[in-house]
Amino acid sequence: MSTTGENAAPESATKTAGKLKTAGIPLYYLHKDSSGYEHRVANMDNPIICERKGIVEIECIRKSNLIQPNFSICTVRDRDLNIIFGVPNGIDPRSKDIRWQRFRLGDFKRYDLRNNEDAVEWAIVRRAPFLQGSPYQKGKVFYKVHDKEAEARTVISDSKLRRRAQDVAEEMVAIEEMTDMYRNFGENPIGFSATMLRAEIIKIANRSPKEFLAVWDNANREVISIFNRCLSVGLVSYHAASASFMWKNSLPMGMTKEAAIKFLLDNKPTLNQAKMESESLDHVSKKIKSESSSMANANRMEVDEDYIQLLGVAKIIGLKNYSDLSKEELQKAVDKETKLLM
Repeated sequence: MSTTGENAAPESATKTAGKLKTAGIPLYYLHKDSSGYEHRVANMDNPIICERKGIVEIECIRKSNLIQPNFSICTVRDRDLNIIFGVPNGIDPRSKDIRWQRFRLGDFKRYDLRNNEDAVEWAIVRRAPFLQGSPYQKGKVFYKVHDKEAEARTVISDSKLRRRAQDVAEEMVAIEEMTDMYRNFGENPIGFSATMLRAEIIKIANRSPKEFLAVWDNANREVISIFNRCLSVGLVSYHAASASFMWKNSLPMGMTKEAAIKFLLDNKPTLNQAKMESESLDHVSKKIKSESSSMANANRMEVDEDYIQLLGVAKIIGLKNYSDLSKEELQKAVDKETKLLM
């Protein structure tokens, strides 16, 4: 991509390195105009000033397709450091001031930061006050930015996050743990089967992986779970009159959930009591676990009955060593022997 700039005057500004450095590289250079006044101009060789990797696109936020945007920029000033982001282009013969290269933007522009001209122009444009997200954004915004490299990193990061959240959700085994996690998102699995509960946990992990992992990785997750379980079984309730969460309708815990959880953290005897009593009163979790166990036992009995019947058939047929075979192997052996006898 080429840049457009005004013609430089024959006279040029003098340039010396500034004192402020990062990783040994000057953050700016001092450029003198014809009057001898020194201007701090950002050093485009410093990677903090001028990025050299990635692809960035800017797009004009247009109110009407009938009007062709005609924006341009030459400099941006950091007033705190008194640094000018721009490309000196000689000295203006009339004003004796530094002349700056001007960049015209148009409707859409794409910057490949491996290209020096693109990288330098983007170092200035990215700090424009009319660019959405600029550190110097001020007033009306006319351009929005699409950082392709950042977008790609976000996609990869989100994918890893979602995959980890899904792995955590799918690896949960204990009914109590799944019930606690579901309640931590403000839900209560009344009437759920174990399968339904697991499915809902996986849905939350897929829908909100960042929030899911924030709860899962929280160092105080156990205390948070105890608090939410106590809310569910009625040991903790919110009293509007006192604008506070109350333990057993008698002991104030705090005005917010965060304050109530901190109360439990700071009061170990109450925390231990809350843990034991809430587990004892958690009939929803117990019912899901009981029904799940009954179903599993029924399935095992059904499988065992089938296997017993196969063993009986194998004995009648006269198969050798049939008791050492698995159910699948035994079924194949019985089927094969039956075909031979037909």
